[in-house]
Amino acid sequence: MASYIAWYGKKRDRLRQIEHDFIDLLRTAPNLSTLAKVAELLRSAHIRALKARREYLSPCEKNTEAFQNRTREIQQWTNLPVEAII
Repeated sequence: MASYIAWYGKKRDRLRQIEHDFIDLLRTAPNLSTLAKVAELLRSAHIRALKARREYLSPCEKNTEAFQNRTREIQQWTNLPVEAII
């Protein structure tokens, strides 16, 4: 099926939900280990959403810069320490 385009909305919705939960946890000030776990979930959700956005780009020369930007953003989120997220 050459004309099939996958829908990645579930990843974006999941990212929004995790961000909302993370903000709620920051307001209630739980222990640091709980915040670290949720921050790690937030990081992985961001990476999944960025990979999904990158998949929408067609493999052509005009999208090379956008593809590299998405890859750079993924690398930044991968290298971001949990303390910086918190």
